[in-house]
Amino acid sequence: MSDFGCVVSFELAGGAPAAERVANALKLFARAASLGATESLVLPSQFMSTRDLDAAQVQISGIRPGTVRLSIGIEALEDLQADLQQALDAAAD
Repeated sequence: MSDFGCVVSFELAGGAPAAERVANALKLFARAASLGATESLVLPSQFMSTRDLDAAQVQISGIRPGTVRLSIGIEALEDLQADLQQALDAAAD
């Protein structure tokens, strides 16, 4: 197998507002609470449920206010990279 997707997450220093700005600025990533399909997806932390976890479990989960999860689909890598870069740049403004 040479082509496959993946799920990656990262944390933005600007917290939940920055994560929301990045998610809103993405053009090729659909916002969805899923681990994937053929299209690329984005999920900012406010949509990752930790409500059933106690404080210690939330800490272990690694989900912070600035966490963004991306599920990478079948779009061209260069297009996804450019889209993510423009969204990160927009969030920094």
